[in-house]
Order: sequence, then structure tokens, then C-alpha cells
Amino acid sequence: MADVEHCKTAMEQHVIPFLKELQAALPDGQFSLAPQISAQDHRFVGVSFKLGDGPATSISTAFGNVIVAQAGDSGSSKGVQFVYAPDEEPYISNSGDLTREKIAKLVEMVMDNS
Repeated sequence: MADVEHCKTAMEQHVIPFLKELQAALPDGQFSLAPQISAQDHRFVGVSFKLGDGPATSISTAFGNVIVAQAGDSGSSKGVQFVYAPDEEPYISNSGDLTREKIAKLVEMVMDNS
């Protein structure tokens, strides 16, 4: 349970604020984000973001495990999810990895693949 709490705290203190700053810095319509909120305590447990008309990328923190995935085939709901392996760049696998630096690297990788 401790890691669940660490994930929620990292989402609140690092991930969501960074993505909101990025959204404010980019031109209108170039970045969208959709936070995922826990029904139990109304805290952030994940977020999906989209650059331009590219596919959605999601960061979810189910049960203290961090999963980073991207919708396949131009965001189609039928597209296969591409999951970023925890032992490959941007190396996001646990609550300690939910830092501004690693989220910035993830966004950079998403931009490079768009």
C-alpha cells in the first residue's frame, strides 16, 4: 500500500503539474491531457496525454505498479497498446520514476515518434 501512496503523491507533485505546464506552453490544440482520478479518495492515479493529432499515451499506477502505454495506429481504439518496457528508455517502472525528468524524456520520445 505504501507504493500506491507514493504513486499518487508523485502524480500530484510531479507528473500532473509538469504536463499542465507543458500544455500551457504549447499552442492551443497541440497538447491535451486527461487525468484519471481514484473513485475512492479522488486523487490522481493516472493520466493520458496527446500531442497534436498523435496517439494517446497513458501513465497508470494500478496497485503501485507504473505502466506506460501508447494507443496504436493513430489513436484508434482498435490499435494495439504499445507498452514501454520498464527496463528500456524512459525507464519508468515505479513511483520513484515518476519525476519531471523522466516524464520529460517520455514526452520527448512521443514527440520523436509522431
